[in-house]
Amino acid sequence: MTSSRSSTPPSSSGGEPALSEAEWVALASAQSLEPEAAPPGIADLAAQPALRTGDEVGCLDDGDRRLASLAPSRDLADILESRHSETAALAPLSRADLVTLLYRSARLIAPGEGEDGGPWSHRPSPSAGATHPFDLLVYVRAVQGLPEGPYVFAPYRVQLFPLAAEQHAYAVAVESAATEAARRSSPAPVTVCLIANVHRVRRRYSAPLTLLLRDAGALLTVMHLVATDLGLNSSIVGIAGQVPADSPGKASSEAGPLVVSAGGLVVGGGT
Repeated sequence: MTSSRSSTPPSSSGGEPALSEAEWVALASAQSLEPEAAPPGIADLAAQPALRTGDEVGCLDDGDRRLASLAPSRDLADILESRHSETAALAPLSRADLVTLLYRSARLIAPGEGEDGGPWSHRPSPSAGATHPFDLLVYVRAVQGLPEGPYVFAPYRVQLFPLAAEQHAYAVAVESAATEAARRSSPAPVTVCLIANVHRVRRRYSAPLTLLLRDAGALLTVMHLVATDLGLNSSIVGIAGQVPADSPGKASSEAGPLVVSAGGLVVGGGT
């Protein structure tokens, strides 16, 4: 049984469809009332990382994490009042500010096991079924005390690991998309991109796309507000759909996880 909603894309006042054909298909799928069977081996697929690390040695130390946990914070009302999106005036930022941003907005607070036996985790932002499908690609261009390059944020250790060399081209493509979306002529001091392993949501929900987008909005909003609290300038950028060259399509997903970008944040120091 499926939803009784129309399968014909509605038009805007100008006569053009309000949604593209692909968006409408995704919406119709999300409205389906009949769950689809999960593909075989999905638990193993869901456990695989969307981003791979190339070095077991992290770039942060205990002092970084301690400073992040002790950093002062303003009242939420003041943060909301002063919040604004900024894509142009992005100065280099300190290592302490970057670590605090990641610590407050994306760390793993508590792990656990869900009703389906799959992994569950509590983090600062909400997520459908507590699946938290995103790996954070942190592209550093101008951070005091950190070499330039792409990193993977490890939420369970509050650590940054260099991205595996074979995924550098993908990182550059995603950062370029974020730079273009921010209407900048050069990359931001830091670009944080949300890279999803779709199977983490697909394991529990038959129509993962809209849930991925909702999760992305929640996480990016938290990151943007934390950046505001720290006196940083930032803006959420709408990038989506960039897939690594070695990520399998839906039909061959048994070979590995389906990886896709789902939004980003450009951030820099305040000016």
